[in-house]
Amino acid sequence: MNPILVTGATGQQGSAVVRHLLADGASVRVMVRDGDGAAAGTLREQGCDVVVGDLDRIDSLVSALDGVSAAFLMLPMTDEATELRRGRQFIEAAVRAGLGYLLFSATLYSRQQTGVAHFDSKHQLMQELSDSGLHHTVLGPGGFMENLLYPQAWRGLAKGHLTTPYRVDVPQALVAVDDIGRFAAQYLRRPPEDSGEFIPLYADCLSSMEQAEVISRQLGRPVQAKRLPWLLTRLFLGAQLTAMFDYFNSAQADLPEGRQRFEEALNPPTRFAAWLSGQSLPT
Repeated sequence: MNPILVTGATGQQGSAVVRHLLADGASVRVMVRDGDGAAAGTLREQGCDVVVGDLDRIDSLVSALDGVSAAFLMLPMTDEATELRRGRQFIEAAVRAGLGYLLFSATLYSRQQTGVAHFDSKHQLMQELSDSGLHHTVLGPGGFMENLLYPQAWRGLAKGHLTTPYRVDVPQALVAVDDIGRFAAQYLRRPPEDSGEFIPLYADCLSSMEQAEVISRQLGRPVQAKRLPWLLTRLFLGAQLTAMFDYFNSAQADLPEGRQRFEEALNPPTRFAAWLSGQSLPT
């Protein structure tokens, strides 16, 4: 059985993909930058074939892709030029290695130009993937439910408020990271016949106000949704993420259709309330 290569295996998405592939009995190869690090050791203990690779070195990518049946590509968020260079090198390496199938995790908003750098870089890579001739699928995950676990958000909940850079009435497409891994593992093990499909991944579409209502019921006390002021968003999150929230808050972010593939495959995906019930909420 040829292995499946997973990039970003130490991150949220990649580790979820690895977990579900291993649970399904797949042979998994992971690419890490530090082969002697603790994370690499943990992956070996889990049963992964660990190879050293670097998204900035095409020779290492070709080597990592040698002999694999499929690959999961998730690019870390950087500046637009770096992400484009790394994505293009991976595509070129995949072509050189004769890769049979590539599953690219982009974002829910990557099917069109948005003016948000890390969305538009993925949009450009989607076009180049189509031109490459590689058999591929693009995943479009929404916002992670796990973002609620950041310490800043947790401290806010303990004080009775859910504070985010979103306008409190703006719908947010939400997905559990584990569901991304569960869905991706299915496609990597059994690639679809069609190439180039874009699949939106989200289970719920809830505004901050609606999320606060769910949290309030779970905690048994009121939690109020609040918007982080723009200047603080800019100060704490930087220009790139501020531009992303400006895009969301301007009501330009239409949710793409087609998530029935996700719904049917996971039957059903994890809803926000169910995900929340599995967390140890602050009292």
